[in-house]
Amino acid sequence: MTTLLGILITILLNPLDFGLGEAKTDIERYEAIRRCHAEAYVKGAGVTYDGVGNITIEIPDGAESIPLTEYTDFAGARITIRNHSHDIYLFSMKNNATPIEVNGKEIDAGNYNTGEGIFLVDIQDENQWVDKRIGYEYGTIRQDLAVVINGKAINRTVMPYGNEQSRPKAEACRVNDREKVIRNLNLVRSSDSEYKTYLIWIHLQYRVAMENITIDTPNDTTLENDLAIRLSSSADIRLDNITINRTYCANNSSGYGFHLNNIYDFKGTRLRAKARWGVFGTNFVNRTTLEDCDINRYDIHCYGRDITARNCRFAETYNQFSSIYGIVLFDRCIFDRCTPLLTEYSYNAFTPYELIFNECTFNFDKKVNSVVELGWVENLKNNRPELTQKCLPNVTMTACKINTTDDIDEVRIFDIKTNCKERFDHIRFVNINNLEINGKAKLKIKPSSLKTVNKLKIIK
Repeated sequence: MTTLLGILITILLNPLDFGLGEAKTDIERYEAIRRCHAEAYVKGAGVTYDGVGNITIEIPDGAESIPLTEYTDFAGARITIRNHSHDIYLFSMKNNATPIEVNGKEIDAGNYNTGEGIFLVDIQDENQWVDKRIGYEYGTIRQDLAVVINGKAINRTVMPYGNEQSRPKAEACRVNDREKVIRNLNLVRSSDSEYKTYLIWIHLQYRVAMENITIDTPNDTTLENDLAIRLSSSADIRLDNITINRTYCANNSSGYGFHLNNIYDFKGTRLRAKARWGVFGTNFVNRTTLEDCDINRYDIHCYGRDITARNCRFAETYNQFSSIYGIVLFDRCIFDRCTPLLTEYSYNAFTPYELIFNECTFNFDKKVNSVVELGWVENLKNNRPELTQKCLPNVTMTACKINTTDDIDEVRIFDIKTNCKERFDHIRFVNINNLEINGKAKLKIKPSSLKTVNKLKIIK
């Protein structure tokens, strides 16, 4: 009996014992791996790739995602994947949920009729949060995830449901508190693949740790819309030492390295990712922590709460949010030609939150020279009462440094492109303590077009 990271593992299976070493073709090697994991799934065993080394596999016609158990150690294996069959998640870790009866007041109080045990409760508001995204043909239905122990939630939803404008429905999935581990893999997606192979889809899982994983994708791919690591309706997710070298993202298309949807408590440590498109694409994320990361952006398209980034570098693009609540904190971060915070205007959801920068460095040039950018703000009302007012965050900057190139004369705290006649609510102060600006650029707090409901106090 072997205990690994708090997981009780009685058996460890190895693909070498399922014919991997004797396989003659890439498809035969895939089948050996599939048989190993299928046996582990039946027995509740873990899997180790010890001794496997470098292999090439191919996705056969009709293949389905390979289910993982609670412990998979790829032991440093380098798997090159060829795919001429169909788009597929190579691996998956998924549960099913069943409907439960719950109303908005019970959700807000954290009371659920799940009974004893640990459950994930997937909540969906059947009334739209955003009716129609500007420039698109769809709106947004918000989701929340509750972790429920013996009928009582240990977390609160991003926003309340016990009101006239909300119509919640919910599903519950029984889970355990053992940590699920996936580690030590280098996945290489071959340049001749005609279809996409995503690494994994994790759904309705509690306490998952992925560590020491690299995904390599060809630079000249014509494939697009990547979802390399997909996480949905899950809680307590830890990603550590993950490197993504490019994504499936042809020119003028999207492609995500990390795709999150309805997640509670996500922590990314030592994430390194480069791609044509933003490496993160998320919705409905309640509590994010990023530490020691080097990425081009973190993104919550719509609806989230509480984001913390520590010792991170963001480069070349922008961090993008809309419908965000709570606190957004950047602590000792570097922004290299990257807009620290862009409010995604197309959802028309400008919500109240607090924005804090502590000991951060901003490397600005003529293209990127503002801390908070709002895109284009329209004269449109949002039907949800929560979103009726357009809000801006209070901003606090402490011991920060702005480095500027010689071709810019001005750096801005707020850059707002608007014909909007409304005054912005929530914001009461901009507090700038010990700011150092290197270069000839002058600081401009706000454009003259910015009008606020509350008297704006500027503290310098």
